Formats: sequence, structure tokens, C-alpha cells
Amino acid sequence: SQHVAFASGPHYCLGAPLARLEAQVFLERLALNYPHFSVPEQRLEYNPNFTLRDLKRLEVALNPRA
Repeated sequence: SQHVAFASGPHYCLGAPLARLEAQVFLERLALNYPHFSVPEQRLEYNPNFTLRDLKRLEVALNPRA
């Protein structure tokens, strides 16, 4: 399984609500400031980590005017 989750039960991440809020605020600001942004097709590479699945890099095209 290659999913991103905060788990559940005794292993639930206590910082999960804050992480979700930060992601929500970031994405809302991105959409407001760059309404025509796009994520070009690209090969995704992940950092080698047993407990966290995170991207090494993600390219985003910021198009303020389309």
C-alpha cells in the first residue's frame, strides 16, 4: 500500500489536525493567488523513509494569468 495516512487507534498522529489545517490554508491561498496553477506531468520520486511517504520534488507551474 502506498497511501499517506495519519493512522488510527494508539498510533494516531497527534499533529494530524494541525497538518490538515496547514495543508488546507496553503491550498486555499495557492488557488486564490494563482487560480490557473497546474501540475505538469512528471515522474514522481519519493524519499526513502519507512514511516513517512514524502516527495523529493514536485514541480508546479504558477500561471497568474491564463
